[in-house]
Amino acid sequence: MILKVAVLDYKTIKPYLTMKNLLIVLGVTFFLAFVNKNTLIPLSIVSVFVTIYLSYPFAVGEQNGIDPLYRILGLTRKEVVLGRYLWAFSMNLIGILFGLLLSFLLSLLLSLPFEFKEAVAMLLGLFLIFSLMQAFQFPLFFKLGYMKAKTVSYLPFMLLGGVFVVLSGFLDKVPHSFLLNAETFFRESFGLVLLFAFLVWSIVQGASVLFSLKGYEKRSF
Repeated sequence: MILKVAVLDYKTIKPYLTMKNLLIVLGVTFFLAFVNKNTLIPLSIVSVFVTIYLSYPFAVGEQNGIDPLYRILGLTRKEVVLGRYLWAFSMNLIGILFGLLLSFLLSLLLSLPFEFKEAVAMLLGLFLIFSLMQAFQFPLFFKLGYMKAKTVSYLPFMLLGGVFVVLSGFLDKVPHSFLLNAETFFRESFGLVLLFAFLVWSIVQGASVLFSLKGYEKRSF
């Protein structure tokens, strides 16, 4: 039944998966990759679009009264919540693979080197960042509905932009030796860093699911 919810969510956004939207994604990624001479840019662009698309089932469901339909279909609220998280994980995985493929193709098209290890490390980092954003958004959508929560739910995007601005200014003042030591630490302790990131991700995702379940149970349709 949980898988059924994930399939329903896919059908909800299917009308928006048009060639026009695909060309927009490709156009933006190609332009930024060409200007910055960086073939890893598609990874972050695709992650942004995936996060935006993940809010569509909430918006469409609220506008068309789909949530009461779930009860008619015999789906419990718990199954709806878990199914939507399963669908989100699947979308993130597809986005990662698509972004990786796009980066590789752009490296061939622009005659730029493709660093596979660097791409994988960046993919893991982006997956962690954007899935944590989604973990913040989902409980708000389930508890308040899309229209009431949409302004607050995009707060992480603004915070992320602010963090990048602060870090860009901060890194210029950091001694080069410190950055080299940090890079060495991450390279030599990559497994430990990955394990710590996975633990943080698991705890946050678990808390997000619990808050979503609690909020969705209290909503009336």
